[in-house]
Amino acid sequence: FEGVLYRNFGGYQDCIVRIGRVRYRQYCLTPLADRPSGPRYSVGCGGLAFGGYDVTEVNPKKEIKAFAKAFAPELKELTRWFGKPR
Repeated sequence: FEGVLYRNFGGYQDCIVRIGRVRYRQYCLTPLADRPSGPRYSVGCGGLAFGGYDVTEVNPKKEIKAFAKAFAPELKELTRWFGKPR
């Protein structure tokens, strides 16, 4: 996924998430470029353009579905690397 997804906060620092008694390292990834049929919105820090975003039109379920479809090969490789969620 190198060159395709950007590590957006976490994953390279001590970002630990605790679910019950289990501790997990959090990895946050965001697309570096648009893809056909991909998500319409991506918030990252690639250009350090912090500020306010109007996200009232965002449909999270549709964005997740579009991301999963557009980046299926990378997600498959990440699943192979990390394993499937429990």
